[in-house]
Amino acid sequence: MAARLLPLLALGLGVVHGFRTPPSALAAPSRRAAISGLSPLPAAAVTSRACAPTLAAPAESDKKSLPFFLNPNTKGGIIFWSIVGIVLPFVAYSFMLDNLGWDVVLAGNVILIGYVGVGTVVWTGSYVFRVANKDMTYAQQLRDYENAVIQKRFEELSEEEVDALMGEIYPTKPDAKP
Repeated sequence: MAARLLPLLALGLGVVHGFRTPPSALAAPSRRAAISGLSPLPAAAVTSRACAPTLAAPAESDKKSLPFFLNPNTKGGIIFWSIVGIVLPFVAYSFMLDNLGWDVVLAGNVILIGYVGVGTVVWTGSYVFRVANKDMTYAQQLRDYENAVIQKRFEELSEEEVDALMGEIYPTKPDAKP
């Protein structure tokens, strides 16, 4: 049985490999975007007057992440886990019939309850979790829209207004008296 699944798994991994995005494809944000932290535009579309150091996460986080084909947040991960979700019930059904000696009806009922029942509970739980964390599509679109409006207003400010705003946000400390 495993010999039949190996070519299918290799094919799935080969297809998944095509969806990998290299880290070098990600661009650094401009000065204004780095200041506001709200840039919805790619860095190439935003012009800046001066360069400032960008705040980036350390590269160590990339080392601890899952491979691209196991990460469910990537296209490769979606394809891989979809293939696993489709193949796994058939493998379990075959195992129940061949190794455990169960009849067809009992094995079918176990797969049905396990696959559909557990899948429904997991899907409902993920939905409730996303609602509780406000990670729904509408909430995300609303946050993106608000950030885009703030970014657009920030880009329309003149250099003097930006400096005055930065002075209000980050006031200078009074000189210490000797």
